[in-house]
Amino acid sequence: MKSTLLLLLFAVVANAQDYHPVRALQQQAITIPINKPISFKIQTSLKPGWVETDRITPFRSILQIPEAVAYLFTNDGTYYVWAPVGTYEIESSRVLINWTKQDIDDQTVSIILTVTGTSPTPNPETTNPFSNALGLRVVIIEEQENRSKLPKSQLAIITSLEIRDYLDNKCAKDPDNNPEWRFLDQNTPTTAPTKWAKSLAEHSGKPVPWIIISNGTKWTSVALPNTIAATLALIKLYE
Repeated sequence: MKSTLLLLLFAVVANAQDYHPVRALQQQAITIPINKPISFKIQTSLKPGWVETDRITPFRSILQIPEAVAYLFTNDGTYYVWAPVGTYEIESSRVLINWTKQDIDDQTVSIILTVTGTSPTPNPETTNPFSNALGLRVVIIEEQENRSKLPKSQLAIITSLEIRDYLDNKCAKDPDNNPEWRFLDQNTPTTAPTKWAKSLAEHSGKPVPWIIISNGTKWTSVALPNTIAATLALIKLYE
């Protein structure tokens, strides 16, 4: 049963919430700044004649995502997705068994992702502030004087103990055994040629808040997501 077709439209200028439900038999256009994660849950309707009190179990679930699309699936059923400019199709299919009705339902959800705008194409060999150092490293750059102007959900990221605890546990350690992450004001003095000074230089001219993540083999430099969950999902792509 073809249950839904979703058009996700990414652009460079408009604002949107991070989370979007994907509902059965509904088309939806979403505009979001490029390089910002989008999250969604696939919510499908019951087959006609089935009711919620029936004993229903999934038999098979298959998710087909193009290689260029980065994603993370969490235990609550949320997908976090990032993609460069282009058009992609994500297909989710599953077979449900209704033991009460002695029936099956084969469901397919087709999601069309269209990403528009201009993708930055940094060269990690020359612009990654952490160079090729192996291990997770993260820096969030902000303007501390403007914290009161941030959305509450984004301010929660900057003040979050959950984020800090996660980075303490997952980031690489420096020679003094300190985890390699920082929250920096964009006006932090940068007289010493450290990687943190390099991260501020790499960020120069970009808006705040901003996040730079590297694991030594790949890296990203993008606007800070809107929520703690989306920020953690983004960081986990680079563990």
